[in-house]
Amino acid sequence: MPLESITPFDRLQMAIYTVTKADKKLAGSVSLPASKSISNRLLIIRSLCNSNIRINNLSTAEDTVLLLELLERIDAAQTRTADHKAPAVSLDCRNAGTVIRFLTSFLAITPGTWLLTGSERMLNRPIGILVEALRNLGASIDYAGEEGYPPLRITGIPLKGGEVTVDVSVSSQFVSSLLLIAPVLPEGLTIRMIGQQVSFSYVEMTRRIMEEFGVVVEQKGDLMIVKSGRYRPESIAGNSYSVEADWSSAAFWYEAAALAGSAEIRLPGLRKDTIQGDAVLAELFRPFGVETTFEKEGVVVKKAQGTEHSAQGWRDEGTLNLSSFPDLAPPLIVTCAALGIPARFTGLHHLKIKESDRLQALETELERLHIPIRHHCHCEAPEYPEDAATASLSLRGSRVLGRRGNGIIEMDEQTPLGERTTVTPPVIIQTYDDHRIAMAFAMLALGTGAIRIDNPSVVSKSYPGFWEELKRVGFEVRET
Repeated sequence: MPLESITPFDRLQMAIYTVTKADKKLAGSVSLPASKSISNRLLIIRSLCNSNIRINNLSTAEDTVLLLELLERIDAAQTRTADHKAPAVSLDCRNAGTVIRFLTSFLAITPGTWLLTGSERMLNRPIGILVEALRNLGASIDYAGEEGYPPLRITGIPLKGGEVTVDVSVSSQFVSSLLLIAPVLPEGLTIRMIGQQVSFSYVEMTRRIMEEFGVVVEQKGDLMIVKSGRYRPESIAGNSYSVEADWSSAAFWYEAAALAGSAEIRLPGLRKDTIQGDAVLAELFRPFGVETTFEKEGVVVKKAQGTEHSAQGWRDEGTLNLSSFPDLAPPLIVTCAALGIPARFTGLHHLKIKESDRLQALETELERLHIPIRHHCHCEAPEYPEDAATASLSLRGSRVLGRRGNGIIEMDEQTPLGERTTVTPPVIIQTYDDHRIAMAFAMLALGTGAIRIDNPSVVSKSYPGFWEELKRVGFEVRET
């Protein structure tokens, strides 16, 4: 690539950041991004009800910016033509799972012909369960590549609604995607959920946001029921919705507090009455000596000097099931590994199909720091009812589609990272184009004194200001 054609973003992708921390004290206030999970749901709802509702504090995360751009392109394409014979409008979802999954259902009822595609990694992330559910409702969706995976060719047509069966053991986003379009279907929608539920707190988030817009989502056992109707933007006071600060991003500051000798970090914008399930992290980090105080403006995270820490505060003798909170896995696992705490994490099989194979990424990168952990992912064929259209689901290599299992990470007690000889030169952590891997390992500068992070731009996916916020509380971050 000629030097004159390299953009600042290209340079950041090519860069390596060295993160250092001269001491183990943390103090100050840091800014969190707005929740991209809430933002993305609001953008879809706003488009479905064709409302001019204002969204305050909309996330600036790469995924949300991308979804907003694609929705604008879709709207512009619709004003030009709805001719199904016209060339398909190509929409690149890059590596944004929420974006491609939400748009799959949205475009299934949007007049026009659409080609949904993404990055190389995205083309290896399963979407067959969602496609089969939509086809059962009458949707016109074809695979433009390998069966069960993007890219998808979608012809938007009216769908009546009805009842579908969805395996929820792969991704909760399939259920949320269907729920979001449910109110505009003439017959409403009933979703019968089968399999081991994963990330279900995000389905609850979807339900609560929909109800704020006047839609009733009823859950009866394994059924999610939405009656036909419409979104009512007039239900939102002042025609304005304010997005909360992101609890998932706060997890990395809880990790930092756990690794620090002492800490007092203010996180404005977090709410106790949140609709975000990841707020459970305040409880999960308490065994590390990290305490949470809720104030009017947000949260204060504290750890006193000399505080004892032990994963034995979790139930079942150190075993923690994270199936409902997968985004908390990287900071929690890295924290235990760095502190030398024996632990066992379960319910992680779906981490193999995130932005990276997070199970393998965590094991590989901790090994660079001479911290051995073990991961297992035993997947088996799900037990589907006879009427479920799932004959094409299969397991190919490490790519999981329509499988259920119980991904496990285990680690034994060992010498804490901060009590070992500092690695010189600092280890370079590979990030696998995964924002959560980058942020989880960056905090290890509190244990090693210094650590190097490859491709630091990946944090833009959810937390564009992450590196600047590190500097605000005393870390040094420099390009090397």
